[in-house]
Formats: sequence, structure tokens, C-alpha cells
Amino acid sequence: GIQSPHCPLAIGDLNNDGTYEIVHGRTTYGSGTIARNCEDGSIFWNVEYPARYHQLAIADTDENGYPYVYITSDDDNGGNGQLRKLKGIDGSVVASHPVYKPCFGGISIADLEGDGEYEIILTDRSGQGYGVSCYDGTSFTNYTVKEGLCGNEVWMLETDSNGNVWFGTYEGASCF
Repeated sequence: GIQSPHCPLAIGDLNNDGTYEIVHGRTTYGSGTIARNCEDGSIFWNVEYPARYHQLAIADTDENGYPYVYITSDDDNGGNGQLRKLKGIDGSVVASHPVYKPCFGGISIADLEGDGEYEIILTDRSGQGYGVSCYDGTSFTNYTVKEGLCGNEVWMLETDSNGNVWFGTYEGASCF
């Protein structure tokens, strides 16, 4: 089962069959990610990719009817990790990109620019001042107080029904 507050979960219909799956890490100190059927708890897939201190998001970013699972994980327990894009249908890795301190913040997915392309949004609350990093599938763009955030330690993010992304910082809320 889920054994740590560092093993958050996400819920989505990974194979587009009308039944939801729940995705979570195995343990804090272990490795791997599991997708389970929400109705009976059976394992949908179980992969060995590191999931230590991770964050999760599920979205159909290419709008083909089958979502991807996006995971940030602290692979070496030293702050060096990966943002991984997994196929929701089987958990296989489609893409991977290095990230720093992935457990210190959150992950969300939104079309920030209104161009029909989704960005992966990572937040930082490590005290290092990274603010928000947006990944467009090719590169990261960072946003800090210089670009309008209330503060650089972002502890929450949420996308509203209008596509706006709200960031909660210790200094207040910012909307992009």
C-alpha cells in the first residue's frame, strides 16, 4: 500500500475504458510506481522506475484519448532527479529530463500560453529560490519574483476552470 506522505497519488482512466486507476509510489525508501484498478485494487501495471519522494500528474497531453503519467522523482536522495513521462497504458517511459529537488514542490499540467500545447509546471519550496519551472517538452523556463511571482518558494499550484494557474507562496498568491 501507500506507506509515506512522500508518496502522493493521482487518479485517472489510464486505458480509456471507463474505469479509473490510482497511481502511487511503492514506499518512501523503495523504488517503483504502481497503477491499481480503483474498483478492486488489482495491479494495472508495476514499474521499477525510481519514485523516491515523487510528485505525480496525469493528463492526455497529446489529446489521443490515452493519458500520460508525469512523475518527478529524487533518484539519488541528493536533490538530483528526473521528470518522467510514462505511457498510462503500461507505465513505459516515453521521455525523461533531469530536474533539481523534485520532492520540494508540486507538479501540474496546463496550457499556459493558450496555444493548445501543454506545459509541465514544477514548483520549488526548497528555499533555493527556483520559483516555478515550466517544461514545454523541449526546455525549461523559470519564473521567479522577477517575472511576477509573489515569492520564490512555491508550496502549491492549481489550475482553475479558465486555464489560469495559481501559485501559492509564503508571500501570497500569484496567477499566470
